[in-house]
Amino acid sequence: MAEMVVRTALVARSLETIHFGPEYCVSPSPERAANGETEMNAQATKLQAAENDLKQLMADVARAVEKAREAVARITPKAAVTTTETQSTTSSR
Repeated sequence: MAEMVVRTALVARSLETIHFGPEYCVSPSPERAANGETEMNAQATKLQAAENDLKQLMADVARAVEKAREAVARITPKAAVTTTETQSTTSSR
């Protein structure tokens, strides 16, 4: 369980938003600004939606991995007992 918490924290940290400084921004002309702003807002909205989808997918995968581990832990002792019983039965013949 602690491993899942650590993994989730690492995943969350790896998806932090990156902020670019002003050196990467270009001031458009006033007539292009309105259209460019709309396009940038649409792109930002799509990126945010994609990031949210990715976070949800990663959380789903983390839960699935944890469930798989729990299933393996439940099955492993049963498999060991079955193997031991099979070996005893085979060797007594």
